[in-house]
Amino acid sequence: MEDKITLKGNGSFYIREGWLTKGLVEIEKNPELFSKKYFEGADALGVGSVMAKSIKYWLMAAGLIVKKAEQSPVKYDIKKGSFISKCGKLILENDKYIENKDTLWIIHYNIASNYKDATMWNLFFNSVSEERFNRREFEFMMEEELEKRGHGQGSYSERSLSNDCAVLLQMYLDDNRERNPEEKMHCPLAELHLLTKTNDKYSRNEIKEQDISSLAVLYGICGYLEKAGLIEEKERTSVSIENLLEDENSPGKIFGINRITLNDCLDVLEQDGYLKIDRTAGLDTVYFEESSIKTRDEVIEQIYK
Repeated sequence: MEDKITLKGNGSFYIREGWLTKGLVEIEKNPELFSKKYFEGADALGVGSVMAKSIKYWLMAAGLIVKKAEQSPVKYDIKKGSFISKCGKLILENDKYIENKDTLWIIHYNIASNYKDATMWNLFFNSVSEERFNRREFEFMMEEELEKRGHGQGSYSERSLSNDCAVLLQMYLDDNRERNPEEKMHCPLAELHLLTKTNDKYSRNEIKEQDISSLAVLYGICGYLEKAGLIEEKERTSVSIENLLEDENSPGKIFGINRITLNDCLDVLEQDGYLKIDRTAGLDTVYFEESSIKTRDEVIEQIYK
Protein backbone atom coordinates (compact mmCIF):
# COMPACT_ATOMS: atom_id res chain seq x y z
CA MET A 1 0.00 0.00 0.00
CA GLU A 2 1.38 3.43 -0.96
CA ASP A 3 2.09 5.96 1.75
CA LYS A 4 0.01 9.11 1.51
CA ILE A 5 1.88 12.11 0.19
CA THR A 6 1.15 15.83 -0.04
CA LEU A 7 2.30 18.05 -2.90
CA LYS A 8 1.58 21.77 -3.25
CA GLY A 9 -0.29 21.95 0.04
CA ASN A 10 1.52 25.26 0.57
CA GLY A 11 -0.28 26.97 -2.31
CA SER A 12 3.08 28.01 -3.79
CA PHE A 13 4.02 30.05 -0.71
CA TYR A 14 6.92 29.39 1.64
CA ILE A 15 6.75 30.57 5.27
CA ARG A 16 6.91 34.36 5.44
CA GLU A 17 8.12 36.56 8.30
CA GLY A 18 5.40 36.78 10.98
CA TRP A 19 3.09 34.16 9.50
CA LEU A 20 3.49 31.53 12.20
CA THR A 21 3.14 34.10 14.99
CA LYS A 22 -0.07 35.50 13.47
CA GLY A 23 -1.46 32.01 13.02
CA LEU A 24 -0.67 30.87 16.57
CA VAL A 25 -2.13 34.01 18.14
CA GLU A 26 -5.39 33.70 16.22
CA ILE A 27 -5.81 29.91 16.42
CA GLU A 28 -5.36 29.90 20.19
CA LYS A 29 -8.32 32.29 20.45
CA ASN A 30 -10.48 30.69 17.80
CA PRO A 31 -10.16 27.04 16.70
CA GLU A 32 -12.72 27.77 13.95
CA LEU A 33 -10.35 30.32 12.42
CA PHE A 34 -9.89 28.37 9.19
CA SER A 35 -13.57 27.53 8.71
CA LYS A 36 -15.83 29.09 6.06
CA LYS A 37 -17.63 30.86 8.89
CA TYR A 38 -14.52 32.99 9.40
CA PHE A 39 -13.59 33.24 5.71
CA GLU A 40 -10.94 30.53 6.21
CA GLY A 41 -8.85 32.89 8.32
CA ALA A 42 -8.23 35.52 5.65
CA ASP A 43 -9.77 38.46 7.53
CA ALA A 44 -8.24 37.70 10.93
CA LEU A 45 -4.79 37.08 9.45
CA GLY A 46 -4.93 40.10 7.14
CA VAL A 47 -4.01 38.15 4.02
CA GLY A 48 -5.74 36.76 0.94
CA SER A 49 -7.59 33.45 1.03
CA VAL A 50 -4.80 31.51 -0.72
CA MET A 51 -2.19 32.83 1.73
CA ALA A 52 -4.49 32.00 4.66
CA LYS A 53 -4.69 28.40 3.45
CA SER A 54 -0.90 28.37 3.15
CA ILE A 55 -0.50 29.61 6.73
CA LYS A 56 -2.82 26.83 7.91
CA TYR A 57 -0.79 24.30 5.93
CA TRP A 58 2.54 25.43 7.43
CA LEU A 59 1.15 25.49 10.97
CA MET A 60 0.00 21.89 10.49
CA ALA A 61 3.18 20.71 8.73
CA ALA A 62 5.29 22.26 11.51
CA GLY A 63 3.28 20.53 14.24
CA LEU A 64 2.06 23.82 15.69
CA ILE A 65 -1.63 22.97 15.32
CA VAL A 66 -3.54 19.69 15.50
CA LYS A 67 -6.86 18.45 14.17
CA LYS A 68 -8.27 17.02 17.39
CA ALA A 69 -9.25 19.10 20.44
CA GLU A 70 -8.06 16.40 22.85
CA GLN A 71 -4.52 16.71 21.46
CA SER A 72 -4.32 20.36 22.49
CA PRO A 73 -3.19 21.62 25.93
CA VAL A 74 -5.94 24.27 25.73
CA LYS A 75 -9.44 23.19 26.73
CA TYR A 76 -11.91 24.17 24.04
CA ASP A 77 -15.70 23.82 24.03
CA ILE A 78 -15.55 23.35 20.27
CA LYS A 79 -14.63 19.87 19.06
CA LYS A 80 -14.21 20.52 15.34
CA GLY A 81 -11.59 22.84 13.89
CA SER A 82 -7.86 23.40 14.23
CA PHE A 83 -6.31 23.55 17.68
CA ILE A 84 -2.99 24.82 18.99
CA SER A 85 -0.63 21.95 19.83
CA LYS A 86 1.55 21.72 22.92
CA CYS A 87 4.55 22.61 20.76
CA GLY A 88 2.71 25.62 19.35
CA LYS A 89 1.59 26.73 22.81
CA LEU A 90 5.13 26.53 24.22
CA ILE A 91 6.51 28.56 21.32
CA LEU A 92 3.73 31.16 21.61
CA GLU A 93 4.32 31.56 25.35
CA ASN A 94 8.12 31.62 25.25
CA ASP A 95 9.23 32.83 21.81
CA LYS A 96 6.19 34.50 20.30
CA TYR A 97 8.13 36.29 17.56
CA ILE A 98 10.42 33.33 16.84
CA GLU A 99 13.69 35.04 17.70
CA ASN A 100 15.38 32.04 19.33
CA LYS A 101 17.38 30.02 16.80
CA ASP A 102 16.40 26.80 18.61
CA THR A 103 12.77 27.58 17.70
CA LEU A 104 13.78 27.60 14.05
CA TRP A 105 15.49 24.21 14.45
CA ILE A 106 12.32 22.86 16.10
CA ILE A 107 10.13 24.10 13.23
CA HIS A 108 12.59 22.79 10.65
CA TYR A 109 12.76 19.34 12.25
CA ASN A 110 8.97 19.07 12.45
CA ILE A 111 8.51 20.00 8.79
CA ALA A 112 11.41 17.99 7.35
CA SER A 113 10.48 14.84 9.28
CA ASN A 114 6.81 15.07 8.21
CA TYR A 115 6.55 12.76 5.19
CA LYS A 116 2.75 12.85 5.02
CA ASP A 117 2.26 16.63 5.03
CA ALA A 118 5.61 17.89 3.67
CA THR A 119 6.68 15.08 1.37
CA MET A 120 9.30 16.95 -0.68
CA TRP A 121 10.93 18.34 2.44
CA ASN A 122 11.13 14.91 4.01
CA LEU A 123 12.57 13.27 0.92
CA PHE A 124 15.08 16.06 0.34
CA PHE A 125 16.57 16.23 3.82
CA ASN A 126 16.62 12.46 4.25
CA SER A 127 17.98 11.61 0.81
CA VAL A 128 20.14 14.46 -0.48
CA SER A 129 23.50 15.14 1.15
CA GLU A 130 26.11 17.64 -0.02
CA GLU A 131 26.16 16.79 -3.70
CA ARG A 132 25.73 19.80 -5.96
CA PHE A 133 22.65 19.99 -8.16
CA ASN A 134 20.69 22.41 -10.29
CA ARG A 135 16.94 22.91 -10.18
CA ARG A 136 16.12 20.25 -12.79
CA GLU A 137 18.47 17.71 -11.23
CA PHE A 138 16.78 18.36 -7.89
CA GLU A 139 13.36 17.64 -9.39
CA PHE A 140 14.68 14.46 -11.01
CA MET A 141 16.09 13.26 -7.66
CA MET A 142 12.72 13.83 -6.02
CA GLU A 143 10.95 11.95 -8.82
CA GLU A 144 13.31 9.02 -8.22
CA GLU A 145 12.64 9.08 -4.48
CA LEU A 146 8.88 9.03 -5.04
CA GLU A 147 9.33 6.13 -7.49
CA LYS A 148 11.17 4.16 -4.78
CA ARG A 149 8.14 4.63 -2.53
CA GLY A 150 5.68 3.37 -5.13
CA HIS A 151 4.59 6.71 -6.57
CA GLY A 152 5.10 6.63 -10.32
CA GLN A 153 4.91 9.80 -12.40
CA GLY A 154 1.28 9.15 -13.32
CA SER A 155 0.22 9.15 -9.66
CA TYR A 156 1.01 12.83 -9.00
CA SER A 157 1.20 16.13 -10.83
CA GLU A 158 4.68 16.94 -12.14
CA ARG A 159 3.78 20.62 -11.89
CA SER A 160 3.00 20.19 -8.19
CA LEU A 161 6.33 18.44 -7.62
CA SER A 162 8.15 21.23 -9.47
CA ASN A 163 6.28 23.81 -7.40
CA ASP A 164 7.30 22.21 -4.11
CA CYS A 165 10.92 21.96 -5.21
CA ALA A 166 10.92 25.68 -6.02
CA VAL A 167 9.26 26.60 -2.72
CA LEU A 168 11.74 24.48 -0.74
CA LEU A 169 14.75 26.15 -2.39
CA GLN A 170 13.29 29.62 -1.82
CA MET A 171 12.48 28.78 1.78
CA TYR A 172 15.98 27.80 2.83
CA LEU A 173 17.92 30.03 0.45
CA ASP A 174 15.99 33.28 0.57
CA ASP A 175 18.04 36.37 -0.31
CA ASN A 176 15.28 38.94 0.10
CA ARG A 177 16.60 39.93 3.55
CA GLU A 178 20.03 40.71 2.06
CA ARG A 179 18.48 42.97 -0.56
CA ASN A 180 16.12 44.67 1.88
CA PRO A 181 16.30 44.02 5.68
CA GLU A 182 12.67 45.14 6.07
CA GLU A 183 11.38 42.80 3.37
CA LYS A 184 8.55 40.64 4.72
CA MET A 185 9.12 38.06 2.00
CA HIS A 186 12.02 36.73 4.09
CA CYS A 187 11.67 33.16 5.34
CA PRO A 188 12.97 32.75 8.91
CA LEU A 189 14.27 29.24 8.16
CA ALA A 190 16.80 30.72 5.72
CA GLU A 191 18.71 31.81 8.85
CA LEU A 192 19.67 28.18 9.47
CA HIS A 193 21.93 28.33 6.38
CA LEU A 194 21.09 24.79 5.34
CA LEU A 195 21.53 25.52 1.63
CA THR A 196 24.12 27.28 -0.50
CA LYS A 197 23.80 28.41 -4.10
CA THR A 198 26.73 29.06 -6.44
CA ASN A 199 25.69 30.19 -9.91
CA ASP A 200 22.89 27.75 -10.78
CA LYS A 201 24.10 24.98 -8.46
CA TYR A 202 22.70 24.25 -5.01
CA SER A 203 24.17 22.14 -2.22
CA ARG A 204 23.41 21.27 1.38
CA ASN A 205 25.67 22.82 4.00
CA GLU A 206 27.23 20.72 6.72
CA ILE A 207 26.12 22.15 10.04
CA LYS A 208 28.89 22.64 12.61
CA GLU A 209 28.72 22.67 16.41
CA GLN A 210 28.66 26.48 16.52
CA ASP A 211 25.61 26.51 14.24
CA ILE A 212 23.30 24.41 16.40
CA SER A 213 22.78 23.99 20.14
CA SER A 214 23.05 20.66 21.95
CA LEU A 215 19.39 20.97 23.02
CA ALA A 216 18.28 21.44 19.41
CA VAL A 217 20.19 18.23 18.59
CA LEU A 218 18.46 16.55 21.55
CA TYR A 219 15.14 17.64 20.03
CA GLY A 220 16.11 15.86 16.81
CA ILE A 221 17.21 12.76 18.72
CA CYS A 222 13.91 12.58 20.60
CA GLY A 223 11.98 13.18 17.39
CA TYR A 224 13.84 10.28 15.80
CA LEU A 225 13.14 8.04 18.82
CA GLU A 226 9.42 8.90 18.65
CA LYS A 227 9.10 8.32 14.93
CA ALA A 228 11.14 5.10 14.99
CA GLY A 229 9.11 3.74 17.91
CA LEU A 230 12.20 3.25 20.06
CA ILE A 231 11.07 4.91 23.29
CA GLU A 232 10.82 2.49 26.21
CA GLU A 233 8.46 3.95 28.80
CA LYS A 234 9.44 1.70 31.70
CA GLU A 235 12.94 0.69 30.72
CA ARG A 236 16.17 2.21 29.53
CA THR A 237 15.94 3.50 25.93
CA SER A 238 19.01 2.97 23.77
CA VAL A 239 20.07 3.93 20.26
CA SER A 240 23.36 3.72 18.39
CA ILE A 241 25.23 6.84 17.33
CA GLU A 242 25.30 5.38 13.81
CA ASN A 243 21.49 5.34 13.76
CA LEU A 244 21.43 8.98 14.89
CA LEU A 245 23.63 9.84 11.92
CA GLU A 246 22.24 7.71 9.11
CA ASP A 247 18.63 6.71 9.77
CA GLU A 248 15.59 8.39 8.26
CA ASN A 249 14.47 11.40 10.34
CA SER A 250 17.65 11.25 12.42
CA PRO A 251 19.38 14.50 13.45
CA GLY A 252 22.25 13.54 11.16
CA LYS A 253 19.91 13.56 8.18
CA ILE A 254 17.44 16.32 9.04
CA PHE A 255 20.00 18.77 10.48
CA GLY A 256 22.92 17.86 8.23
CA ILE A 257 25.38 17.34 11.10
CA ASN A 258 28.40 15.04 10.83
CA ARG A 259 29.80 12.54 13.32
CA ILE A 260 32.15 15.06 14.95
CA THR A 261 29.38 17.60 15.57
CA LEU A 262 27.00 14.92 16.82
CA ASN A 263 29.61 13.53 19.22
CA ASP A 264 30.46 17.01 20.52
CA CYS A 265 26.76 17.70 21.19
CA LEU A 266 26.29 14.28 22.80
CA ASP A 267 29.21 14.97 25.14
CA VAL A 268 27.57 18.24 26.24
CA LEU A 269 24.22 16.50 26.74
CA GLU A 270 25.89 13.79 28.82
CA GLN A 271 27.64 16.40 30.96
CA ASP A 272 24.28 18.11 31.50
CA GLY A 273 22.66 14.83 32.57
CA TYR A 274 20.25 14.31 29.67
CA LEU A 275 21.69 10.98 28.51
CA LYS A 276 24.58 8.55 28.87
CA ILE A 277 27.03 7.31 26.26
CA ASP A 278 28.78 3.94 26.14
CA ARG A 279 31.80 3.94 23.84
CA THR A 280 33.43 0.82 25.28
CA ALA A 281 34.24 -2.05 22.91
CA GLY A 282 33.19 0.13 19.98
CA LEU A 283 29.51 0.11 21.04
CA ASP A 284 28.93 3.86 20.57
CA THR A 285 25.48 3.65 22.14
CA VAL A 286 23.35 6.43 23.65
CA TYR A 287 21.17 5.57 26.64
CA PHE A 288 18.19 7.32 28.19
CA GLU A 289 17.17 6.19 31.66
CA GLU A 290 13.51 5.60 32.47
CA SER A 291 13.23 9.05 34.09
CA SER A 292 15.14 10.86 31.32
CA ILE A 293 13.63 13.35 28.90
CA LYS A 294 12.62 11.40 25.80
CA THR A 295 9.93 13.43 24.00
CA ARG A 296 10.17 16.54 21.85
CA ASP A 297 7.77 18.55 24.02
CA GLU A 298 9.90 17.84 27.10
CA VAL A 299 12.96 19.14 25.23
CA ILE A 300 11.12 22.34 24.24
CA GLU A 301 10.36 22.97 27.92
CA GLN A 302 14.09 22.65 28.66
CA ILE A 303 15.02 25.00 25.81
CA TYR A 304 12.78 27.73 27.20
CA LYS A 305 13.68 27.28 30.89
